[in-house]
Amino acid sequence: MERILEHVLQRELTFVYSRGMAGGPNTHDNRDDNRRDGVADSGLVDSGLPERARLRLAPVTDPVLVELVEWETERRRLDARRAELLVAADRSKVCDLEHGHTTAGWVAATSKLGSGPSRVLVRTSRRLVVEFPDLHAALARGDIAWHHVEVFLRAANPRIAGLLAQVVPELVDLATVATFDDWARAVRRIAERLDVDGGYDPA
Repeated sequence: MERILEHVLQRELTFVYSRGMAGGPNTHDNRDDNRRDGVADSGLVDSGLPERARLRLAPVTDPVLVELVEWETERRRLDARRAELLVAADRSKVCDLEHGHTTAGWVAATSKLGSGPSRVLVRTSRRLVVEFPDLHAALARGDIAWHHVEVFLRAANPRIAGLLAQVVPELVDLATVATFDDWARAVRRIAERLDVDGGYDPA
């Protein structure tokens, strides 16, 4: 199965990378130059991917855009921390013991979210932190956004979750250079090829 996983991953990454490049992303990382020049890094500058598979952004120097980039990076870090806190609260059952609510119910009551979105938030946080710590670390670093997490977890059904966990580093690398839409399509295609049994229940 690991050989199949390697083949499927390589096939998909080659498909995305090869549409405008030979052999993968640029070996030169412009982010280091941007830091030396004192400009903000959007994480999407000169990725080496073809036009349709990337966002071409010049170095960010405008103060408003610099702040937006910084805000997005901080939001990703906060999303990762929120996931940790929700899992900790869920494990300790503090919401039930002190407030008579499930964790999701407490979130809904305090944040004014609907009960459905609150349950999804807690469930997503639990899977992210417990099942996919490498993905959680990537979110904390700002390499991916919460939307990447949602796409990945939807694809990672119980039949293939363990397999997808093995390729998180490669998928995170891809996320740093590909557009979100291309990345999401790649994740879905990898999942479809790995999930050879689909939802079939012989019983």
